Amino acid sequence: MILIEFKEGQGLGNQLWNYVTLRSVAKALSKDYKVLGYMNFKGSRFLEINEGKTNTNNEKSFQNIFYEELIYDKELKSIICDYDKSIFKIKDNTLIKGLFQSEKYLLPNRDIINEFIKIKPKDYAPQNWDRICILNIRGGEYKRHRELILPKSYWVNAIKNMKKRKPNLKFRIVTDDKNYAKKLLPNIEIVGGNISSDFYALYKARFLIISNSSFSYFPIMLGEKPDYVIAPLYWSRYGNKYNKWSSPANCYEGWIWQNNEGKILSKNEVINSLTNSRNKYKDFKLRHYSKDIYMEKKDSKLVIFIKRIFKLILSIFFPLKYG
Repeated sequence: MILIEFKEGQGLGNQLWNYVTLRSVAKALSKDYKVLGYMNFKGSRFLEINEGKTNTNNEKSFQNIFYEELIYDKELKSIICDYDKSIFKIKDNTLIKGLFQSEKYLLPNRDIINEFIKIKPKDYAPQNWDRICILNIRGGEYKRHRELILPKSYWVNAIKNMKKRKPNLKFRIVTDDKNYAKKLLPNIEIVGGNISSDFYALYKARFLIISNSSFSYFPIMLGEKPDYVIAPLYWSRYGNKYNKWSSPANCYEGWIWQNNEGKILSKNEVINSLTNSRNKYKDFKLRHYSKDIYMEKKDSKLVIFIKRIFKLILSIFFPLKYG
């Protein structure tokens, strides 16, 4: 049996990447699978997944732990992930831990996610999706990590590039931080409002401008593929002076990559940038297989509550800086 564990507070995108990797690896190795902490799944109201084998005597009984290879880049101040092919050599009764955000984990190809994840039918107001472009703006905790947050210029340039591709589009925003989005792009309507409706909007949209968040991958890639997706070059370290991807795993085929000058890169330019990044990481001495990089810092419930209240107050008065 191969296992993963959904943690309380874990983002939906991270949960889904772990889940589809679990399913793909288990299928390739002809093993049973199990999702521990299934009650923590954030998409249970609108997504159907299978928690796997449930008739075990002790659901947390596993003999081995597999840690995806990760690299810490001091220049980018970021954990770097790519495809770790050794996962397909793991033993039975293994719990796998990692980010697992490479499409190479999905065998035979990324379309397999449609077998593993189903969207529950819901009633939403009809839209002319051929005339709407969805901007998936990420604020919230990203504002605590300035390297993650995308500048206003990214969105402005992406809108210009999208209009060149498809004139007369109407632009709409889905976001985890309405106050931030209103201040950032005050003239664009915010739609959705909860994780379910935001997921659905990204799922239905034909034209998208996205942030560097794993949340957007699955609604975009499930079902029928969109016509045009603009994404930030180098992903979570957009516009970095070292011209390195963080992480190479997040360079997804078929998406359109925009640099910090507003230029859309050609397919060959993207491939070259990815190859250069992988060559730089190939010689890194600091590579992590151990549990150290996965250690979790846990605050008490009282500390978490106080932090949330404090951040809420700050986000009301300073929405561009706090969330």
